[in-house]
Amino acid sequence: MTSILLIAEAEDSIQQSINRALMLARYLRARLDILFCNTERRYLPPVAQAPETRAQAREYLESLRTSVTAPDVEITTEAAFEGHLHEQVAHKARRCGSTMIVKSAERFGSRRRVPIDWPLLRHAPAPVLLTQGRAWHPRARFAATVEGETAADTALPPGIGATLTGLCEACGGELPLLRWPAPSGLDEEIDLLAVLVTSDPHPPAILRRLTDDPPFLSGCDLLFLRA
Repeated sequence: MTSILLIAEAEDSIQQSINRALMLARYLRARLDILFCNTERRYLPPVAQAPETRAQAREYLESLRTSVTAPDVEITTEAAFEGHLHEQVAHKARRCGSTMIVKSAERFGSRRRVPIDWPLLRHAPAPVLLTQGRAWHPRARFAATVEGETAADTALPPGIGATLTGLCEACGGELPLLRWPAPSGLDEEIDLLAVLVTSDPHPPAILRRLTDDPPFLSGCDLLFLRA
């Protein structure tokens, strides 16, 4: 991996996602590209196109860049102002050759659901990591969800398996496969759960179970990979 794209949105807390992105950039010896979006996942209102709004976004990115002490990580920043979030992210990721996209997955409201931007997951040209910022174990514990009755059914696609294995080795982690539905009580045991994304226009049942109220896993990172 050579580049990690961090999505910063006006309504999200950046701290939890930037800490994870920096950690991964160090593990993977990758550049960190930060893209600031003020879209709320829809087209921007006219006021967002005002020059002062653009200036404020650039000032925010500059203050964010100078607040990060990471001399070992190359960091770039950019603000995007037009189009849907998933379009902006996909364009930026392809232009920069991003090999991972990181975004905050903070839970909001009394129900504590994780908001999922399904168009982003479907159209992203690289794996998307949603993080709530929980600290990983000293030896990272990864897992991948698979469905099926036999070993052949539950094998990961070769490309997906290679991606996860490379990430796991770089982070010094472990990577067991979990048949779905997985046993309960795994939330504190897993740092990162990999979920396959297909071309289906509707989110799979496993995704709804992972992010709804009450969630199957409430604190671990979710890594979405295109099957």
